Amino acid sequence: MDELSLTTAREEYGQDANSVHLPLRFTAPQEGDYSAANCQEALEKVGFKSFSMDGFGVTSGRLKAIAQKPRFPVPIAVSP
Repeated sequence: MDELSLTTAREEYGQDANSVHLPLRFTAPQEGDYSAANCQEALEKVGFKSFSMDGFGVTSGRLKAIAQKPRFPVPIAVSP
């Protein structure tokens, strides 16, 4: 949801009174790093807890060696 949509939801429909909008940038999506690059402090203020991206999925060294590597789509940049 962008800022305009959030404003519309609040003003026209009386919804999302407690929602927030943050422009989010990912660190390196082309490499699968979808951690927040620019607003970790702001995310934490609204209750988001960051977590390690390497603690799930294929964790065995033997299996990692034979696992296929996905191609990560790069999100389309949207101007704030």
